Amino acid sequence: MKRWMWVSVLLATVVLLVPVSELFAINVNEGQWAITVEAEMPGMPMKMPPMTMQQCITANSLVPKDSGQQPNCKMEKSSVQGNTVTWTMVCQQPEGTLTSKGRVTYSGDTFEGETKTTIPGEEKMEMTSKMKGKRIGPCE
Repeated sequence: MKRWMWVSVLLATVVLLVPVSELFAINVNEGQWAITVEAEMPGMPMKMPPMTMQQCITANSLVPKDSGQQPNCKMEKSSVQGNTVTWTMVCQQPEGTLTSKGRVTYSGDTFEGETKTTIPGEEKMEMTSKMKGKRIGPCE
């Protein structure tokens, strides 16, 4: 009986010492990533051109950042399930609250995903952004 108690204590200690990212390993290779975003907004007369930006992706920073993200934005929640990261970001604007919900699925050196953003105003608008990412080397 005492032996099982010691084994349980030892196992609990090992689990507490292993970083969460290693317990729930996501298939992502950390490094500098090139991220291409294509935005679509119903009612726009012409398609917006794709934008490409770079970001350092790590186990502690799995959510791709928007290059136009304002300081009045905060991450409300994020979660990892398998190789997919989901999040909700809220930004307080003079016109109201902008809400963005996103998801990306990693596959080693690549990812695909999308965000859906609700834009406040007299007529609320929705924008869908499709993202593709590719690891291009170590973080700068």
